[in-house]
Amino acid sequence: MIVIDYHGYTIQEAYEDIQEAVKECHEERVKKLKVITGKGEICREFPFWLERNPLVRKMEQTDDGGCFYLWISIKKR
Repeated sequence: MIVIDYHGYTIQEAYEDIQEAVKECHEERVKKLKVITGKGEICREFPFWLERNPLVRKMEQTDDGGCFYLWISIKKR
């Protein structure tokens, strides 16, 4: 499993990075990706970015001590 922390990223940087990360996970057959977004603007936008990505099969959001984590299940190749 890969973990990505988007604290300190701009919206554009986070968007571009997550799209590339999902693509790489799909290519490498990584099944889960843990993303730490924090509670700001990235957290609010993040689910919309993944809804539109055809490689994302499932997304689960949890609140853990002030940070938000998204568990993304990557579709099989």
